[in-house]
Amino acid sequence: MQQGMQGRVLLELENIGCLKRAELDFKPGLNIIKAPNASGKTSLIKGLTSMFSDKIPPAHILALNDLNGRVKLRYGSQIYEKIFRRTPSGSVVAGGSMLPF
Repeated sequence: MQQGMQGRVLLELENIGCLKRAELDFKPGLNIIKAPNASGKTSLIKGLTSMFSDKIPPAHILALNDLNGRVKLRYGSQIYEKIFRRTPSGSVVAGGSMLPF
């Protein structure tokens, strides 16, 4: 495991909800997300949730007008990535890896 990465989570989002690009580095302990209304807090949580569960439909995660989106999560030395793609019919499919817990 890389020095300094133990217990940290690095989250990268691309075209998730209202977020075109975002990168967050969660440190061990309590992390607080504070931002104005309509700035992407819910999009961030939906993207993070997609790495743990398939309960949120992919169409609720991908930005409305985008064809592709991505959530990438680095946990220690492991990298997990989920790709969202809008099909020609307009539905959204997701593929990739989720966290194993």
